[in-house]
Amino acid sequence: MKISKTTQAVFENLLKDLVEKAQGLEAATISSIDGFQIAAVLPESKSVGKMAAMSSSLHALGHAIAREAKRGTCRQLVVQSTEGCIVVLEIPQQNPPLLLNLITQNGIDLSRLLEVAELCAERLAAKLELTK
Repeated sequence: MKISKTTQAVFENLLKDLVEKAQGLEAATISSIDGFQIAAVLPESKSVGKMAAMSSSLHALGHAIAREAKRGTCRQLVVQSTEGCIVVLEIPQQNPPLLLNLITQNGIDLSRLLEVAELCAERLAAKLELTK
């Protein structure tokens, strides 16, 4: 998916706003379904390329598990680790799909984060609709 520099800047501003508003959120990226980074707000210590590739794989696994369990399609995945969470969710109404990827600190209010992330994904989808 080709995204203009202007659209990428808009995405990065939305991600910065998300990271600032969601307490405990350390990083946020947008990646393509095939594992390429589109926009990112993350600390120097995080690898954007690896994050995009792994979230693509997680997304594919989530869809496979949901399909196998006959539970429709996967909308989001949460990986809880000893030091925080990784959340991958699909940005709605995109073809091909785009992914919003989040990295959190430990102890975050996961339900609140998912609520804020869903709103951000909807805002991203609306911005993409305007660029078509």
